Amino acid sequence: MFTFTIAILFLTIFNHAQCAITASAVLYGDHSSTSHGALIFTQNDENSAVHITGTLSGLNATSSHGFHVHLNPVSDGSPNCTAAGLHFNPYNTLHGPRTADIMHRHVGDLGNLTTDASGKVNVDIQDSIIQLGYNNRSIVDRTIVVHLLRDDGGMGGFSDSTTTGNAGARILCGLILKSSAFDIKPTILYTMFTFTIAILFFTIFNHAQCAITASAVLYGDHSSTSHGALIFTQNDENSVVHITGTLSGLNATSSHGFHVHVNPVSDGSPNCTAAGPHFNPYNTLHGPPTASIMNRHVGDLGNLTTDASGTVNVNIQDSIIQLGYNNRSIADRTIVVHLFRDDGGQGGHADSNTTGNAGARILCGLIIKSSAFDIKPTMFVIFMAMFIVIMKLF
Repeated sequence: MFTFTIAILFLTIFNHAQCAITASAVLYGDHSSTSHGALIFTQNDENSAVHITGTLSGLNATSSHGFHVHLNPVSDGSPNCTAAGLHFNPYNTLHGPRTADIMHRHVGDLGNLTTDASGKVNVDIQDSIIQLGYNNRSIVDRTIVVHLLRDDGGMGGFSDSTTTGNAGARILCGLILKSSAFDIKPTILYTMFTFTIAILFFTIFNHAQCAITASAVLYGDHSSTSHGALIFTQNDENSVVHITGTLSGLNATSSHGFHVHVNPVSDGSPNCTAAGPHFNPYNTLHGPPTASIMNRHVGDLGNLTTDASGTVNVNIQDSIIQLGYNNRSIADRTIVVHLFRDDGGQGGHADSNTTGNAGARILCGLIIKSSAFDIKPTMFVIFMAMFIVIMKLF
């Protein structure tokens, strides 16, 4: 009897357990390498709304801008926004407001974004029509677009109101990339109720984890101007953290120290000095990113080197930092770009062993974790205890 009970528990959990699917998009000006911020898309399961969060800047002050998902993917950096094609509209409906039902709007109709007096908008939208990967409403590998004008929701009476909302030119766009896709669906056969399946259940719960994703939008010190965004991804606690993204507006053909600092800063117009010293939980000397954990700060990530336009495409893997598993987690800390090259502790300057003599903090951003589904080994212990209790009951 207890094996049957365990099998039912196993099947119930596998029937319902799903990781939040997360996607992200860095938005650039049309045909521009300048980033205006990043958006994070999260969906708990196929029955949940998609939650869109992030900050965009550099838009017209106190103005509304049409906000849509378009059908085609664009390049991730210096995109041709026109190449995104039409609104994402799999059901061939007329354009409408975001609040309309699925037959009275395009799937990609997300209404408007309204900026503040500085031309910035903090995005916080939930939409129940779009999906992140479950069916033909998925917006993954499509393009998110911000338009020049307000979307009239199909009610403006213009010739293009029922197709585009008369929202005008495409001024920002970005490719929507999925970050995690762990998705246990109810396909397990209902005849699997033996003791072997119970053991399999324990094994899966002992090891299964979703990739954790975090992001940071980097601003100039005490500035609301975004210089780009970084995405941090870690598959599990034994994997490296992968840092990707594009930063612009730096000195041309130059190297800049790149570190995680211990304190969080505000997400927008940050005081980079308030980030405090390098993240250094083991109280070690500063070193290069290739050094062992006892011969560098956890936050020592070396240098970024720009091209002739002052842009750097970041693609770094680091095995020391973590995104949430232990005291090396960089979530809710600050990523900083310095004015000068980091000497890796080898420069012989007074501050080489503490900062790498990297100079002033010119860009910084708060590292915000996007998804955190994490089945830890303690789940195995808890469920083994439940297993023993059921054995004694039956």
